[in-house]
Amino acid sequence: MQVMPLRPSSVGFVLGISPSRRARCRSKRLTCEFHERDYRFMKLALEQAKLAFDEGEVPVGCVLISEDGEILSIGRNRVQQKMDCTCHAEIECLRSAMATANNWRLLGSVIYC
Repeated sequence: MQVMPLRPSSVGFVLGISPSRRARCRSKRLTCEFHERDYRFMKLALEQAKLAFDEGEVPVGCVLISEDGEILSIGRNRVQQKMDCTCHAEIECLRSAMATANNWRLLGSVIYC
């Protein structure tokens, strides 16, 4: 698996948004804009996916950030490694953040997977 450098046009494709729409998407119920920090955190999630792939896992990575833009936790799939079907990237990331915060409420946080 080769991880390509992240560019605004490629991020839209990764997120399932037509590259022609670049950093803006619209639907009947959702309007969103992607900012520079979104690209940076999505790149970190993709790097974790690459590590998962290299370890023989399904290539999914995850980054959880606080409302202030600080990284709370980073995770990747570890189902095979831990022999535990609940060790998906997003669950690993959430578990780590909750343990660090000593709180299950991660209000205002954003997850990139």
